[in-house]
Amino acid sequence: VAAIEEREKSCQQFAHTTLLILMQKGYPVEAFTEPDKITEIKGTAKLVKMEHTLNVINSDDISDVEYTKLQHANKILESEYFSIEKHECKSQLALDNEPLEEDVLFWDGGRIKPALERFEIVTAQTNDISMLDEYESETMTAAKDKSYATSQKIIFSSVMNLLQDKKQQKANPLEPQTDKLSITKETLHLSVISDNTKPSLKRYNSERITAAIDYLIANYAEASAAGLGNFKSLNRKYDARTLGYFLKRFGLKHSAVGDNKDRKYQITEESVLMMKGITNRRQIKQISVFKQANEFNFKSVTNEVST
Repeated sequence: VAAIEEREKSCQQFAHTTLLILMQKGYPVEAFTEPDKITEIKGTAKLVKMEHTLNVINSDDISDVEYTKLQHANKILESEYFSIEKHECKSQLALDNEPLEEDVLFWDGGRIKPALERFEIVTAQTNDISMLDEYESETMTAAKDKSYATSQKIIFSSVMNLLQDKKQQKANPLEPQTDKLSITKETLHLSVISDNTKPSLKRYNSERITAAIDYLIANYAEASAAGLGNFKSLNRKYDARTLGYFLKRFGLKHSAVGDNKDRKYQITEESVLMMKGITNRRQIKQISVFKQANEFNFKSVTNEVST
């Protein structure tokens, strides 16, 4: 470490001396600034995004029937495309009123939908989670489309427990998988699932973050198969950033709190309230990730198989 610091110090001294020589010889020396063209491109991109957002907000409302027709149409107008986006935004966020600018930006062209569904899963009751897994098994859902709800709940709960410094309840450990990243029926249970493990606003330090990332690395295959990210090979200098990446998969954010001497982190209350609010609205409108499983007739499938 001392050698690296000495080298950096030497490089800084060399750069400083070189600048002084150039200035003495009359060469103009200016601070580096970002090229105007790059700044212009960035500004243009923001304007395009804002224009798109306003087009979605100001587009005509369409019914579910009209939405389905447009989805199956061979050609649609640009205005109809914006109407489709508006309908999807209102539906997925379970909005009663017209979407606001922040709603459309948060929805992000539908990219937030998987995070909404993951949040619904990890904050749901055990019975609902088991039912969703059973539904996907009974309907032979393709592996790439499965939610692996039980695994999501286990992994999220374990990370939350580690951040909150709670003791893990040891049960059946999750067996390491190959790079095929598939979860089998035999590897569904990592620990006893607690219905009470929800996103907490309790602060956690770097030691707790390290423990959480250690866990994700140890169970990287299962986390990847469940759509929670790739934790196989990580730069451990950025554990806090990695945890932020994991939390983002559930629509959550965390930020540093306190000063440098006592630096801690905390899941932001704003992100928790945002996700809870949307989840509650989706449950009321019965459009949650559990909708199809709730409507599925498990008995009829069982009877068909037995006959």
